[in-house]
Amino acid sequence: MTNEEIREMMKSMEGPKSSFVNSRTKLLKTLHNIMINMNDENAYMTWIYIVPDEPTEDDFIDIACNDKDFEDVLNLFIRLFSEYKYAE
Repeated sequence: MTNEEIREMMKSMEGPKSSFVNSRTKLLKTLHNIMINMNDENAYMTWIYIVPDEPTEDDFIDIACNDKDFEDVLNLFIRLFSEYKYAE
């Protein structure tokens, strides 16, 4: 899976405009769960520079509401996931 395919998959998970923040929040939670279960401590330590360790619902909502933060998290996920995928 290419980086562009990952990005398109993530964007396709976003729902209608009325639930934009909710869909972003759901996506962030999914990405966070993937990061937790990746079994790569270095990736996780990098991840928590942007997404807090043990994030609350409010943490996810704050990131979802801020376009720059949300884009930063998506880009970080793509980078870390790609590095992990190719390291195996």
